[in-house]
Amino acid sequence: MQRRARQTVYWPGLEGDLQYRRSLCEECDVHAPSQAAEEFIITPPPEYPFQMMVADMFQHDGHMYMAYADRLTGWLELAHFPHGTSSSHIKTQLHRYFARWGAPEQISTDGGTNLASEEMEGEFFKLWGVSVRLSSAQYPESNGRAEAAVNVGSG
Repeated sequence: MQRRARQTVYWPGLEGDLQYRRSLCEECDVHAPSQAAEEFIITPPPEYPFQMMVADMFQHDGHMYMAYADRLTGWLELAHFPHGTSSSHIKTQLHRYFARWGAPEQISTDGGTNLASEEMEGEFFKLWGVSVRLSSAQYPESNGRAEAAVNVGSG
């Protein structure tokens, strides 16, 4: 239910609202699949646009892309990387975004090596004053906006 909602709609506090409504639904208890409840960690919502961003690398039709999205508004940018996804290429693209909208306070990624390298985290993001939030490797959907964009784009 939460995955489907994340792919189609967004508002601050979405996960908490869904969890609350689900807890009130007796019919859901009867018809719901018997899966363990997903771990629920609420990330505080951003206070203004481009404060908290998400980034995710993905491949489509043999081409590499990066989804870069604002957690508050859902603003989405897709960057194509025809010459590879080295840290150098990613830094160049992120620099364009930072110059256009300002560096975010926080960026969430799924810990992919080209976004979580020492060159990226230890140098680039640190230089710009951007904290990095890693989503769980077992639960990349916690990356929110970027994962939803990737899933919509590849479906």
